[in-house]
Amino acid sequence: MKKKPLTPLESYLESSLELGDVITYDSGESLILGCVIEKAKNKYVILNIEGSQIHLPRERLYKIPNINLNQDAPKEEIKASLKTFLESAIKELEDINLELLWESKNEDNRAISLSELCEEYFGKDNPQNHLALRLAIVKDKIFFKRQKERFIPRSKTTVEELRKAKEREAKRLKALNMTADYFKKAITGKIEQKPPSEVIGNISLLKLLAADGTQGEETKEARKLLRHITDTLNLELMGSSQERAFQLLCKSGIFKPDENLALIKYRIRRSFSASISTAAKNITIPQDIKSYIEKEGEGVRRDLTHLPAFTIDDISTKDMDDALSLEISGGIFSLGVHITDISSAILPGSPLDREAMLRATSLYCPDCTVNMFPPEISEKLLSLVKGQIRPCMTVYAKFDSSYNLISTEVFLSLIKVQENYTYDLVDAILKG
Repeated sequence: MKKKPLTPLESYLESSLELGDVITYDSGESLILGCVIEKAKNKYVILNIEGSQIHLPRERLYKIPNINLNQDAPKEEIKASLKTFLESAIKELEDINLELLWESKNEDNRAISLSELCEEYFGKDNPQNHLALRLAIVKDKIFFKRQKERFIPRSKTTVEELRKAKEREAKRLKALNMTADYFKKAITGKIEQKPPSEVIGNISLLKLLAADGTQGEETKEARKLLRHITDTLNLELMGSSQERAFQLLCKSGIFKPDENLALIKYRIRRSFSASISTAAKNITIPQDIKSYIEKEGEGVRRDLTHLPAFTIDDISTKDMDDALSLEISGGIFSLGVHITDISSAILPGSPLDREAMLRATSLYCPDCTVNMFPPEISEKLLSLVKGQIRPCMTVYAKFDSSYNLISTEVFLSLIKVQENYTYDLVDAILKG
């Protein structure tokens, strides 16, 4: 019966190693150089370039051709020889242009031996350039795909994709190091300017982690970032990753101890984009009743500017959006609740309208106010400030002398607030 021919790998593995042969083996992402000094059962004893002895099977060893050392020489002598050999290969490595080699082979869709690649690139296959090319290809991972101990030229499309991925990774690592450097300066009080753009995104990611606002892959990326910074700066922070991120941001002065984490967690923007702010500045409203009639038509709004309308808000409030009025006549109480009519100035579907839909409401927090509209609108143009005509939606209710509800109406109106009261002042008035 005819014997089945061996595959290239089987032929390679069956090839014997001689004592003194110089080999490489994989250790993580690195290639380690060594010398065969003994064979023990099914493994070889290797003295590596660091002076350590390890036992490895044949399939983990790659023989550098045409080089053999004296395995009986003192270990220090073998180490020195390996070091000299590696240094000579590294000199060759510095001038290797893998792209040039790939261009000559990228149509050759097969697994190619390193010796053939050496012949193609150098015109010869000596130990130094063989090791140099092996180090270059194994480290690069862009132009050639490793298949056991042979290499397949990658397609042009794959090379382009891998190049872009490498560029992205380089940018990511650069941003990581810049972020660690920024925090180092911030913690020592040496920050004199805003963080560079590469760092801003990482700071935002750490803020989200501290506020428990990350999910899935974002959480993994944030934890890697935190670990890189704390390891680089040798910081000892306690607790969960969320707690450590908070401590780091406090140490660097980015967070206050009572930072409002809810706004960060739910990604609520405190400020408005430049385009939204510009759109708000371009909004105008009529300044008198006649102009409103010309804009909206006769009878669209009731003129209530004669009513003694007033607002009651906190002393710091600027976005006054509701007012009250009360008239008493013939034992009938007429109560008006007037809500500023923002929709009169904001077109449906406009950028300002879409921004308001995203925000849904204004938020009043202990440490800040997050408005639904930019301050040009909410605090100025359509705020119910004293003495200014403003468009409103009015709810009008009438009560008898026993405070029984008689009737209600809802309609569009124009009002002119006569007073802006504070809660403290109204409390004082009510207390007499």
